[in-house]
Amino acid sequence: MPIALDFAHADQTVAHFNGLVTRATDPLIAAKYAGFVSVAAVCAYEMSVKDIFITFSVKKHVVLGNITRDRFDRISGRIGYKVLKDEYVPMFGEKYSDRFAARIRANSRQFLKANGRDFISSYNNVVLWRNDFVHAARLPTTATFNEVMRSYEDGKEVIRCLNLAMDR
Repeated sequence: MPIALDFAHADQTVAHFNGLVTRATDPLIAAKYAGFVSVAAVCAYEMSVKDIFITFSVKKHVVLGNITRDRFDRISGRIGYKVLKDEYVPMFGEKYSDRFAARIRANSRQFLKANGRDFISSYNNVVLWRNDFVHAARLPTTATFNEVMRSYEDGKEVIRCLNLAMDR
């Protein structure tokens, strides 16, 4: 059974920011809150990625669990979709890479049809906005606060696919 993904902390933070933005009249303030939402979102994504790989590894073997825990203690925001797909998942074997790719393909088609958006793009955008906000003090200029919030929600689907793919 896949581990339970816990986005509650980030969801509470995002909901709080949403309440503040709806009362704010200054667009610059709303843009700053969008940056903070991206930080909370990537924090939740990163913790989920770590939990998924560590839980998987511990179930396989205690030594693998220890190695994986040590490896993923240092990922520090390196969780873009391409990194997940091309670096992290392949460390555990082709079987899991194939499962992740298949899950992404299937869910991506369904999500696009239902929502008219690509959740992989949303996920990558949140990571990009977070990196720009944290490392360059740049506010999201290509998205509104509401778009950042929606992208955070959409991006959770990448994490759900990873979680299901790494189920033993």
